[in-house]
Amino acid sequence: MARARIGIIGLGVIGKSHLAVLQETDNAEIVAISDPTPAARDHAASRNVKAYDDYRGMIEAERLDGVVVAT
Repeated sequence: MARARIGIIGLGVIGKSHLAVLQETDNAEIVAISDPTPAARDHAASRNVKAYDDYRGMIEAERLDGVVVAT
């Protein structure tokens, strides 16, 4: 079974929780996050996840099966 390709919009407290849980899930792959803050982009990099400043760029650039909106 193919893993769902997921993006996360917003990497605050709840977004980080979603990221951590989904990275432990066999059925999902976190492809990218979108958040304008440098701290969020640094956190994404530490988890080996691509980061975007704007969600529209992420949606246009990545082939996603779903998005978690955590704003």
